[in-house]
Amino acid sequence: MIIVVYDLPQELQGVKLNEKSVTAFLPLQTKLIRTEAITIDEASGLMIEVEELLNYQNEKMKIRMLQFMFLDQHKLYSLQGSIGPRDTVEDFGLQMKKYEPLFRLIPSKTELDN
Repeated sequence: MIIVVYDLPQELQGVKLNEKSVTAFLPLQTKLIRTEAITIDEASGLMIEVEELLNYQNEKMKIRMLQFMFLDQHKLYSLQGSIGPRDTVEDFGLQMKKYEPLFRLIPSKTELDN
């Protein structure tokens, strides 16, 4: 699980997390699979599942990620669990079902220490 905190630039402060706003942030080689409204430490957020194509050791590969995002005090918090890299023809559906409960556990217990 990777946890990243971004300081939002002035022009993005006040942005609402939804499917449309998140899609604008995704690289072109990333496919949005699904979104879900979530709450992390009483803050409204969004979970997204994405699949990204990439070049890994000179081979085309893909990864599948669940990202749990929320905003607090001009910061974007992102907790990310991922599977891969794997061959581009591999189906991550069964693996995601296996690991999704673990990936959800960390955001469900996350608390900000303000």
